[in-house]
Amino acid sequence: MKLSGFKITSILAILSLIWLSSCRNDEFDTSLIFDEQGNFRYKKETTFCQRNPEKEISSKTFSYDKNGNVIKEVISYIGIPEIMNKREFNESSQQLTDSTFYYRSDEWQYQNSTRYIYSRNLLSEKHRYNSDGTLSHKIIYKYIGSKLRWEEFWYFNTNEWKFQYAHGFEFDRSGRLVKKESFQDEAKKNVYDTFVYAYKNGRLYEEKRIIRTGKTSFVKKYFYTAKGFIDEITEDGKVVEKNFYELDRLIEKHTFYYGIDPGFSPCGGNFIYKYEY
Repeated sequence: MKLSGFKITSILAILSLIWLSSCRNDEFDTSLIFDEQGNFRYKKETTFCQRNPEKEISSKTFSYDKNGNVIKEVISYIGIPEIMNKREFNESSQQLTDSTFYYRSDEWQYQNSTRYIYSRNLLSEKHRYNSDGTLSHKIIYKYIGSKLRWEEFWYFNTNEWKFQYAHGFEFDRSGRLVKKESFQDEAKKNVYDTFVYAYKNGRLYEEKRIIRTGKTSFVKKYFYTAKGFIDEITEDGKVVEKNFYELDRLIEKHTFYYGIDPGFSPCGGNFIYKYEY
């Protein structure tokens, strides 16, 4: 089945809203900081609208290596493949590459890739390459000892590297992240926003965002099952994520949106994710 350019563009826009909305300046690679709460090796994640829970709107399928790393992820819309991400890891499970392909004219076409560079066994840089092989973006990681201190984002333009933004990290004596600050100036003098993290019984309990005016933007709280899996996440007292488990495996997740314009997001921002193993 072939799709017109208009339909493809619409599908990609929807997929971008569902899966890629986290690519914002106030987000960062949480895998660098937080341990996963339950390493579930599900083979498929299927997405539904809460208002129509029987009709699939999209899905992701996953392939793993012997160490449990995701080496291939295929994103489909109503059963039609659209995007594939392929990843390579070394024997120590350090990620080496992440490549993206779009399905066009009955074949996978390469779009871009990211290469991971390590120094002293720590991630030092990520390089982003376009489909023509040109290097367009990079992320630089700086450490104090083995603890991440800075994450800097750069892009290449008019034959030189230009600064985009940066994150600064602070940890407690137990090695847990307690503060993340965002900067939009290369000198890192003006804090754009701050995320503060609190812990209870050894697990992340609260995440608070404070904007540059000093006002609290939101407060997220994390609640866990007796076995340590995330049960609910609330934001300003409202449930934004609810998880369901069977036999110590995640089988379903519900997400909820309370923003000012729910009509802008597919499904009003309220989704159901179901998992297959």
